[in-house]
This record gives sequence, structure tokens and C-alpha cells, in this order.
Amino acid sequence: RQRQMCKETDKLHGLEPTNSNAFKRYIVLHSYTPVPASEISPMYLPLGISQGCPVICDEVMRKVDALLKVENESLLLWRYE
Repeated sequence: RQRQMCKETDKLHGLEPTNSNAFKRYIVLHSYTPVPASEISPMYLPLGISQGCPVICDEVMRKVDALLKVENESLLLWRYE
């Protein structure tokens, strides 16, 4: 598997006590080819597949990446159940 180096600005800041070390751990949002474009909940990827980083499908990552390049602002990412 090929690894890409992420920029410092790609790192996520954890805003809750349970993820407050996200920036220090270099947690980033990235794509992973095996992730389908359709929702997979309640099924999950095998543990450890992304080393703690949130992953999305390649197609959605291309859209998110395009938005991030146009907008020069921070992005709020959250998970809900």
C-alpha cells in the first residue's frame, strides 16, 4: 500500500476529550479504495485498516478535496449515529 505524506494543514483537531490527541497522532481524513460509495453502517472496515483515521470512498474524497481547495476555511467534521 502506498502512503502519501500529508501537509500539516491536513491534520484533524479533536474537539472532544475522547479525541483530543488527534492532531498529535496525525489523524487525517483520507480515502480508501475498498470503502463503498453507499453507506455500510452497521458494518465496518476491519479494525486497524486506517490506523484511527476516518476514511471515505475515493469518489467522495475527490469531491471533498475539490471543496477544500476552493474554500480557504476550516472544515468541521462530525460523526453521528
